[in-house]
Amino acid sequence: VWIGFAQDVIKADDSNIHIEGSNYIYKKGDELVLHRHSDKVYKGTTKENLFNPLKARTSSGILIKFKTNSPKIIAKFKIVKGNKSTSVFSIFQNGTFIENSSFKYEPDSEILINLESKYPGKDVVYKITFPLKTDIHFLGLELEDDYQLIEFESPNKPVYVACGNSITHGTGQKTTPETYAFQIAEKFGYELFNVAVGGGKTSQVMAEMIADDFKRIDVMTILIGFNDYNGQGIDIKTFYKRYDNMLKTLRSKHANTKIYCITMTYTNFKKSK
Repeated sequence: VWIGFAQDVIKADDSNIHIEGSNYIYKKGDELVLHRHSDKVYKGTTKENLFNPLKARTSSGILIKFKTNSPKIIAKFKIVKGNKSTSVFSIFQNGTFIENSSFKYEPDSEILINLESKYPGKDVVYKITFPLKTDIHFLGLELEDDYQLIEFESPNKPVYVACGNSITHGTGQKTTPETYAFQIAEKFGYELFNVAVGGGKTSQVMAEMIADDFKRIDVMTILIGFNDYNGQGIDIKTFYKRYDNMLKTLRSKHANTKIYCITMTYTNFKKSK
C-alpha cells in the first residue's frame, strides 16, 4: 500500500463510477454488492436451479470504469466468503491492457489495488474487470489529494447476455478478458452480462430470471447441455423438453432478441468404470 500521499476518498456508489455486467446492484453498508443473478436464485437449491447457487455467486464479466488525472489511485475491494479461488483482476488504461492483479482467497479480506497512471498529466479512463470465480464487493477509490473523478459519458451499448455452463463462465481461463463472451462483447461493442454457471444444466429457473429481470436484451448466446447428459445422464427427449421450455420462456418477454444457440461441447473421452 502506498504511504505518504493525502487521499480523497471516493465512495463505491459515486455517480462517476460506471458499472457493467451486473444486473443486481445494491449497497450493504459501505460496500457495493455487484451480482450476476437475483437473490431469489441464490436462495434456491442446486436441485431446484439445476446449477449451484454458490458457484453462481461469482463475478465473471463484471467491471468498473472511471476517469481521472490523479497520478496514483487505490481501488478497494473485498473478497466474500464462499468460493475458494484466487481472485485475478485485469487493469486497463485508455483501452490498453496494463496488468493482472492476483490475490489469494482470504474470506472477508480487503483488497487494495495500486494504480499508477501511464499517461502523466492526462485524463485516463481506467477499466478493472472482476475475477471469474470469486464473489467481490466494491469498496470505493482513493485518489491523490486535490484530484477528483472526471465525468464521462458511457455509450448506450447493445445488451449481450451469455448463458451457459463452465465454458462460458470461464473455466480454463484465469481472467474475465480471456473468456469468449467478453471477447465477443469487446469486438462488437456490447455490454456483457455473463450469467453462466460452472456445472450448470438447462435451467428453467435461469430462463425465468433472465426473462423477468432484463428489460432489454439485444443479443444472447446459449451454450448448454453437456452437464445435462454428462452430469445427470438424461435422455435426448428430456433434454429437448428442457431446452424448448427455456427458449419459450425467453421468447415470452424478449420476442425480438437475437438468440444464438451454440452446439454443445462434447468429448470422446470415456470414464473408466
